Amino acid sequence: MAIQVVTNVEGSAHTEFELLVPDSEPVAFTPGAVTPSSSVLLESVYKNSVYIHKFTTLSVDYVNRHIRKASFSGVPQLRFRFGIGQPGSIQWQPWQLHRITSPAAVPEGVGKTAGHFLELTTEDGIYNLGLSTKFAARRGTISSIVQQIASENQILDVVIEPTVGEFLMIQASQDDSTFIRQRLLRRAANTKGRGNYLFYMRDGVLHFHTPDYQGQAYELQYYRANGASITQNDNSQMMLQHGAAGVRMITYNPLTGEVKEVDSAPDRTLRFGNVIPDYSTISQVQTNVPYHHSANGIEEAVNIAQNTYDNARMQCFKLSMELDKIIFHPGDIVRVVLAPSQDKTTPWSGLWFVAEASHNIVKSAIRSTYVMQRGELFNLLGGQKTVADNQRALRSEQEAPGQDINLAEFGSSQLTKGAGPQVASKTFSVVRDPNKAR
Repeated sequence: MAIQVVTNVEGSAHTEFELLVPDSEPVAFTPGAVTPSSSVLLESVYKNSVYIHKFTTLSVDYVNRHIRKASFSGVPQLRFRFGIGQPGSIQWQPWQLHRITSPAAVPEGVGKTAGHFLELTTEDGIYNLGLSTKFAARRGTISSIVQQIASENQILDVVIEPTVGEFLMIQASQDDSTFIRQRLLRRAANTKGRGNYLFYMRDGVLHFHTPDYQGQAYELQYYRANGASITQNDNSQMMLQHGAAGVRMITYNPLTGEVKEVDSAPDRTLRFGNVIPDYSTISQVQTNVPYHHSANGIEEAVNIAQNTYDNARMQCFKLSMELDKIIFHPGDIVRVVLAPSQDKTTPWSGLWFVAEASHNIVKSAIRSTYVMQRGELFNLLGGQKTVADNQRALRSEQEAPGQDINLAEFGSSQLTKGAGPQVASKTFSVVRDPNKAR
């Protein structure tokens, strides 16, 4: 798989909006009548994406008639996209269809020039999964249960990585979104034994998979990017209490009175680098988690231990990066080249997973902030001490165990989608089978 090298896009930011009103044609926010002033787009693999758009209107009709009609329908929706470039050659991002969750308007002006300052807060499709609670007994693999929930909510476009093991899960007075995030994610493991499944929506497609299952890989030459700034965050000590040094499940079977210990397996973790901090000098640093057996048996405890460890380790190191006119989205993998000169590099270079993105659009300017994560750095020092290992004769004390990313596999079955022709204002994203190869 070829990695796409990104650079700053020439031109300015452009936005397009359409209000979806039931039993009516979409209401376009035509220039002049409705003027966008700013948009803040908050995206994440850990929670719903939230957009905040601000406008000024020269007519009270947009709020008093169109916004009111959309809200009173019970399902107010806004279709939105943004792009960067010159008119006629704009690189558009895919259309986003969000639920309007909080419209706010301030009357402004009098007479024929009366209008509003309008603010629309919207959320992605996962918001809909949190609107109603359910009582249900669900049985099967975790991935099949997520597929069933998607079908119940008429979500047809999904990217779901198969999981192993069958479970009986009781959804007791929980909405679907909470049920997936709090119950299913911790019990999901793929065919390689890895956890750290993610649940999020992107371009109208529901995702439930590990970080390297599907997506797009990019390369960013940091010192060649205009208007770039970066902060390197070492959160490894903070993540110790969450299981970054290992997780031990203390399991108790109430039927037999048997007590067992189940440990997380560092060698089954996805790794982006080759060294991690040496926690062996810290006494009893593993996180102990009590667990009572359910009908799902010991396999449930194994998966919970692995997921807790994988998730904590993945958040040990972060890059907080600000960029002008360079667009990534949560779920992307970026090879960041931090080389101030040809003969110097840094342990912070290499592959990173984009966990969060914030795009701030003010009139024709756009600046984006990204949070990139991984659990390891790179060893540039050499000469590390070695210790005995059960599987190998010697290993470095700081060598990171785990499974390397396969970028070819990561992009081989990438979701097929597009923003439509660059100059079209009425063309929407076309999505085909997400789980098929190109």
